[in-house]
Amino acid sequence: MRNFIFTPAESTTRYIHYAEQLRKGEGLDYGCVLDKHVVPLRPGEVEFVIARPGHGKSAWMAYRARRAAQQLIDRGEQDKKVVLYFSWEQPIEQMEANFQAGRDYTVSDIAWGRADIEQVKTKAMGRVNLPIWLGGKSLADKNQRGPRMFIDSIFEGIRNLKSEYGVEPSLICFDYLQIIPVKGKTDRQTEVTEATYQVKEVAIDVGCPAVVGVQAKTAVDSKGVKIPDMGDAWYTSATDHVGDKIFGVMKPVKAQEEGEPIEFAGNTYIVDDNLFLIKMTKQRMEKGYGKWAVNFDMSTMQLRDYETQSVALNGDY
Repeated sequence: MRNFIFTPAESTTRYIHYAEQLRKGEGLDYGCVLDKHVVPLRPGEVEFVIARPGHGKSAWMAYRARRAAQQLIDRGEQDKKVVLYFSWEQPIEQMEANFQAGRDYTVSDIAWGRADIEQVKTKAMGRVNLPIWLGGKSLADKNQRGPRMFIDSIFEGIRNLKSEYGVEPSLICFDYLQIIPVKGKTDRQTEVTEATYQVKEVAIDVGCPAVVGVQAKTAVDSKGVKIPDMGDAWYTSATDHVGDKIFGVMKPVKAQEEGEPIEFAGNTYIVDDNLFLIKMTKQRMEKGYGKWAVNFDMSTMQLRDYETQSVALNGDY
């Protein structure tokens, strides 16, 4: 096992290599106004996205995963690197809808069973080329009691990717923090806190960034603008210390009627189904705060700047 202590010569050599890699542009950007203010997510870093239920944390992670996968394709690295998306909340069939939806049909069309099945089959053939690999349980394996998906098991699986498939992860998404099981822990607060530390360790040990969904406390519902701050995570404050970037997000239509005004970041916005509010409360090595409104169609995974409406991700492949 590698030593935990490095000489100045060793750490300097690794630092120079790290700086060279960053100069090459390795890092995950956002494809919207955030790119003017937020440093791309780098290897070993963890981004926490905190939200109340139904306010878009899973959709945000799916968007991040799709964008990261498209960047691999653009760089011609899809045969060497992949995006990993783990969920303890949804079976892989439901997770897959987030990566299949686009202009042809939406996530809602799939949920209602109204998407044209031939169109679904045709589009699914293209999805095979999008390098997002899913981790979780499948409805096709019903009546089979599989092992629980612990962080340790995930790490071992990631280590085997290189030898078995010749690929390594460029991004890992965890959906979501409060339901990640931890071996030997029965107290909920202790379990969630330990899971927080473990996802950070995985990001460093694997050498790629991680995006983690975090459930926000019910106290957020009593705020004027119901967007979480740092410290609003259920069961733990470890996210405040561990996170390299922390965002609170909110879908205003979940709290207000469409057509109503909402004040945010010194501007007035009109609530509609695609208005999405983002509040950054932490960022290492750069200004760690900011507020932005974007247009986020979660049914097609299209995200645009609110003011310009310029398409950041077209939702197709």
